[in-house]
Amino acid sequence: MPVAGWIVAGMVTATVMLHFSNGLLVSVAGSIAHEASRYAWHWYLCALVVGGITAWRCSATDDAVMCANLLAVASLLVVQAPLDARTRRLSRPVTYAAIAGTSTTTIASHAIHREIADSVTVLSATMLVTTGFWVLHRSSPKSLGFGDVLLVVPLSLATASVSLFAVGVWQFVAATTGAVHALVIRHRRSTIPFGPHLIGAAWFVVVGSV
Repeated sequence: MPVAGWIVAGMVTATVMLHFSNGLLVSVAGSIAHEASRYAWHWYLCALVVGGITAWRCSATDDAVMCANLLAVASLLVVQAPLDARTRRLSRPVTYAAIAGTSTTTIASHAIHREIADSVTVLSATMLVTTGFWVLHRSSPKSLGFGDVLLVVPLSLATASVSLFAVGVWQFVAATTGAVHALVIRHRRSTIPFGPHLIGAAWFVVVGSV
């Protein structure tokens, strides 16, 4: 398939996934007015950009594991980021699916190629980062929800599969954008949804490494 075909397919898929996320938003919104239960146009624009770039990068690589991890992170970005931004909630089934997908592809790839040391490194980095976020959650549940802790698992697996340096870059970018976001809205809210920053930073790191 031509590159343009991949890009169009990615954009269409991302739009469908955002529509699915909008369905989750409507179910969470409950009694909120109907018009408030729909994503704004800029979320659809973001989905088109993410879907197009993700498909383009996957079409240019022969690394199936990296492509699979990128697709998982992009899916989380399209589905979970707008949902968390609007409702401060994350879909557990979507996160569990991402955990299953990234862990299966990563471990299976290392097992097939007998890269046991790499597998241990990736899993160790994932456990370390996840434990750190769990400690933060226990210290301040209102600032960091358990959904964010679970979200860190597939994102850690995806970035650690690139390199340990990529994990550090991901955490730095997420912390920086989150801090800027908190600073901008400090007069209106005391906390921010951190999920979009975690997913967005991970997507930039992985897409730049494919």
